[in-house]
Amino acid sequence: MFDDRSHQDPAGTRAAVAALFAPKAVLARIIHFEAVLAEVQGDLGLIPNEAAEAIRRAALDWTPDPGAVQRHRDRVGHPMVAILEAFGAEIDPEGREWLHFGTTTADVFRTVMVQQLHATAAVMDAAMVRIEAQLADLARTHRATPMIGRTLGRHALPITFGYKVSVWLSELRRDRERLAAWRAHFDTGVLSGAVGTHAAMGTRGPEVERRVMARLGLGAPDPVDTKGALDIFAEIGAAMVIAGRGCQRDRAGNLSVARRRYRRAVDPQPRRGLVNHAAQGQS
Repeated sequence: MFDDRSHQDPAGTRAAVAALFAPKAVLARIIHFEAVLAEVQGDLGLIPNEAAEAIRRAALDWTPDPGAVQRHRDRVGHPMVAILEAFGAEIDPEGREWLHFGTTTADVFRTVMVQQLHATAAVMDAAMVRIEAQLADLARTHRATPMIGRTLGRHALPITFGYKVSVWLSELRRDRERLAAWRAHFDTGVLSGAVGTHAAMGTRGPEVERRVMARLGLGAPDPVDTKGALDIFAEIGAAMVIAGRGCQRDRAGNLSVARRRYRRAVDPQPRRGLVNHAAQGQS
């Protein structure tokens, strides 16, 4: 009861994001990647069709079991090997030896992470759309509602509350634009093998990569291997931090206004030596 924090997430945004990164959800995405890879390789004749079908059937029937994967990991010490062993036990013998053919751990984990981040960005954008609508209504309603402007936390020239809210609204729209730009720019995963050369699949490797990304609902792969590049994660991290900080600052601004009014009520005589600066912007 005392650990319940649902009151801190009334719209369910945190819970929706947490569900995307839950162990079972992650395992399901990983095995889906392996099944799609096998299907594409079977279509192109890189692995036997019987093997591809066996992997596909097992993926449909498999229930992700984080406990089983952890037991394998305790034994082998490698997360991807543990997942493959746990899942491989459910595959018919004719398909087991072709599981994970031509790919590598970084291919799988990076592609799955991209999918998770795109799903997270969609959840965050939906939340910001709701906030944007509420702020727009608030700005319209209070476009002529007077209030004291403030600078350095102290009273300054008068403004309207609608104007103050419009500042928050414009910032939120820039937050959404930053997130949308990331989604458009980084819309694909990677499937190029251990050192990024598609060597295990030969000349059909790039075609396998294109088809797998398409079936996963992702964009066309980059022309070169990107497994070692981390800017994709830095950019979405920056966009989300900026958005989160903006929302936190807006809330803190309201609390600051309330505190200032309370202080004026209980102590109408300002302390000597404190200086206002009327050029400070409203936020």
